[in-house]
Amino acid sequence: MLPFRDLLPSRDISRYIQRISAVYDVDTLIQQSIEPEDVVDYYVQSNLGYRLLHSLDGSIHMAISKDERFRFEDYLAQVDYITQQIGLYQPKLTLELGCGEGFNLLRLAETYRQCRFMGVDITPLHIKKCRRKARRKDIINAEFKLADFHDLDYPTTSIDMVFAVESICHAQDIFGVLAEVYRVLKPGGIFIIFDGFRIREHATLSDDEKTARYLIEKTLAVNESINIDAFISESKIIGFNIIEHTDLSSTILPNLERFHTLARILFEFSPLGHIARSILPKYFVQNAIAAYLMPLLVGNGTQGYFRLCYQKPNKMDS
Repeated sequence: MLPFRDLLPSRDISRYIQRISAVYDVDTLIQQSIEPEDVVDYYVQSNLGYRLLHSLDGSIHMAISKDERFRFEDYLAQVDYITQQIGLYQPKLTLELGCGEGFNLLRLAETYRQCRFMGVDITPLHIKKCRRKARRKDIINAEFKLADFHDLDYPTTSIDMVFAVESICHAQDIFGVLAEVYRVLKPGGIFIIFDGFRIREHATLSDDEKTARYLIEKTLAVNESINIDAFISESKIIGFNIIEHTDLSSTILPNLERFHTLARILFEFSPLGHIARSILPKYFVQNAIAAYLMPLLVGNGTQGYFRLCYQKPNKMDS
């Protein structure tokens, strides 16, 4: 079978947008402003979809596949990498930004019982689930707090490692979050990021590509993604050293192909899309727009998925 990126050339974007327009007012979607409460609503309303169509184990991030075939164990790739980094750097205190339902943090806490782990999230449902899972598994070295990662309630230079899996894309001020992480990290501390970013500059895109980009971002409760080069540049200005910068875009395409197949029925049979809109929560259905379009823009190099590993310099290095 041909790679998915070869099956969906850029010229198909206009046709896909037209199909979405038969179900939604596209202009209204792309003009909406995403506020923190919208992010909370997104995850609450999408909870059933994530559970039934994404991962029964509570993963709400992309699967990273080593070949062109999706497997459910591919959802463990992010936590496996972070496990390796914990083994390498031996942090005593690790913080996750946007811990979701605890898929990553609880696994780490089970593996490293001698370490302390903390998770923050702005969605009350997530924190409730995290605490319930921790009690059920008798995990006492993990704490969960309802909090905004723009303003972390931790002392300066108090944390050894911070990680964020597809959460800082929702930030209202992503550079402010970078600066806040830099503040709470100890000298020599590590910051690990898995997230989606823009690759191609917006001005270079066709009108259809711009519309598709906005539709993906807004329906994933993201106000506006940042370009990966700008993100790395600002990280250096803040003071981070770049340990790793890896483009994983091709590895998420098998997962995106699966989501695309599920989303097609709503937009290639528009009456069903209208029925879904009328009976299902707003973000539950809108999520399908991102699923429908993402393979095109990831496949043609417009959007991407990256793993970044930063280090706050030691005092002697600064």
